[in-house]
Amino acid sequence: MAVLSLVLTVLVAPRAAAEEPPLRVMVVLDVSGSMGRDDGTGRTLLQGARTALGELVGSLPSDAVVGVRVYGSEYAGKDRSVSCRDTRLLVAPRRVDPTRIRRAADGLRPTGDTPIGLALRRAHADLGEQPASRRVIVLVSDGEDNCSPPDSPPCQVARDLTRSGVKVQVQTVGFALGGGGAARDALRCISTATAGQYYDARNADALSAALERISVESLGGLGSGTAVTGGQAQRNAPLLEPGAYRLRLRPGEATWFRFRAPEGSRPRVLATVEGQLALQVPAQNRRCPAWRVELYNPYGEGGSFPPYGNSGDFDGVGYGTTGASSAGRLSPRSLGIDYSGTWAVQLSLARDTADTCSDHLPEGRAYSARFSLSTGRGGQQPQESATPSPSASPAPEEEDTSAADKFRNPVEEGTPAWLYPVVAVGLLVLAALLAGGVLLLRRRRTRGW
Repeated sequence: MAVLSLVLTVLVAPRAAAEEPPLRVMVVLDVSGSMGRDDGTGRTLLQGARTALGELVGSLPSDAVVGVRVYGSEYAGKDRSVSCRDTRLLVAPRRVDPTRIRRAADGLRPTGDTPIGLALRRAHADLGEQPASRRVIVLVSDGEDNCSPPDSPPCQVARDLTRSGVKVQVQTVGFALGGGGAARDALRCISTATAGQYYDARNADALSAALERISVESLGGLGSGTAVTGGQAQRNAPLLEPGAYRLRLRPGEATWFRFRAPEGSRPRVLATVEGQLALQVPAQNRRCPAWRVELYNPYGEGGSFPPYGNSGDFDGVGYGTTGASSAGRLSPRSLGIDYSGTWAVQLSLARDTADTCSDHLPEGRAYSARFSLSTGRGGQQPQESATPSPSASPAPEEEDTSAADKFRNPVEEGTPAWLYPVVAVGLLVLAALLAGGVLLLRRRRTRGW
């Protein structure tokens, strides 16, 4: 998950005391039984979240103060008096220790119920009451609280926290909620009550995009990204460097960009679109796969299926998130479609889908969107990019060719690299045999047979 290293990277970056109070962050992670579901990429939800957490802590500065609390991680039985108390402090808030956090997270298994309200209350207490600090809770859940009663509803807990005198902001992420409208509304209620935001994430890549946007919008330090305008087609798409970008899109629009992806890299794009709080959303449109990102290799392959293409739920309120990546490291002679060269990315909003929220997304309104482009290893993070270079002359693989030639397989075009040493060895052996034969023939002739 390359760009998840962006997540909270600067949560507690060193700042002068006069600029703003120190930041204390608790990540509250769902480990309930439903986190064992496949997120559509072949991984369970928990595997994706666990990997994301590992990448996050590996990117944090050494003086970061971050804690991790989990819920639903211990008890798999049916006694609700036990399952609804199932939350524990996985890592206490302190200067980050990546190895310790990764080891702790590796032991997590999807297990029990979903006591969100209790976990939220305990996370607030975990952050302490230091008067000069700023407190943020990042709550990730794949479902609705099923422990109220006996607990108070999570939204009521959030309201109680705002009245406690110890201020906290809760950023909520709905992780692979599907059609869970009640869960989505409950998480939105929590964030609204604490002046936070709600993010919708279908899979692990979308979770990465959500956490990246949280760091940009709520925690600061990464900038807003370079403003760009894409092309209407792949041929006239501007060429970008890896980095963070922003743009505006109207419903029904799509835009293209290109970037160079060298051998050994793994292209990845994480994208978010920002809604508006005042929009009235019909109940039947609470789940709309309207926000889409697609990646295409130098031969136009990919895009239509995960991980090269993914849709994110966006109903016009809060944030929609999604992401796409190559299946593996790029090579000039890939066994799949992951070839090095000039790749293309398409971003689209409410276009060419059966359920686009078109009945309430105003067509004339442009929505703010942000995306980050990474081609490096998982631990690298995109930085604020320079102004994108103007669209250069197309690379050889993008020249106008016939359809058959455009989708050719480069493995079939040339001699495989492994064949050269095999042929060389064979020629040496043949030469040795011929030399030996000639020598033997001369000896027999001199002996008169």
